[in-house]
Amino acid sequence: MSAYEQSPDQKRAFEVMRQWPDPECSALVSWAVRDVESLHYLADLDSHVIEGRNALGHSLPTVDNAHPKWAATTAMSTVDRCAAALARADRLPKRSNREYSIQEIERNPPKKRLLQEASSDWIDSVLHHRRYAQLKSVRDPIVHGRHARVVQLSTRDEWSTQRDIIRLEGSEPPEIEVGDVVVRARDFATDHIESVLTLIADGAINYAPASDAPTDAE
Repeated sequence: MSAYEQSPDQKRAFEVMRQWPDPECSALVSWAVRDVESLHYLADLDSHVIEGRNALGHSLPTVDNAHPKWAATTAMSTVDRCAAALARADRLPKRSNREYSIQEIERNPPKKRLLQEASSDWIDSVLHHRRYAQLKSVRDPIVHGRHARVVQLSTRDEWSTQRDIIRLEGSEPPEIEVGDVVVRARDFATDHIESVLTLIADGAINYAPASDAPTDAE
């Protein structure tokens, strides 16, 4: 794989956002693009480490602990940053301490109804994507606790050809190899950053004019 590169249409989306009154919209989406770039790097790094059987002296279990955490948390951050940008573009009531996440918008139907149709549809496409629940099932236990694994024992000097398998709660399939987490996180985040940038470039998502800004915080 090569480094992630934006298409001309995606670059045009940033030209559009630079005209919006709130510069944080463009900044948030820019950081989401950086997330995707890092996931492409991670997928290449993961493949390089495994094929070369060399992690700079670190063990395979260390790699298998670090890489899925990096992948799943970054993929979730990608779509959350985009959702936050859409919330700002649609002038949802501002929050003093943090941005909106995609789940916070979804769990608050009155707020979600304030979004442009294309913004709401994009959120639905993320949440209904077959990989979203799977990656969230990887991310949440890593952040808030732990998840069960089938651990492949190896040492720094003895690399196994088998990698750890993560057991998931409430997801199909119920297990996933850590290498697959990395690839699926990359592809999931790439699909959704490209789709939201296309919507912005094509004018389907715009910055809401002041007269259309919501006045009801709930």
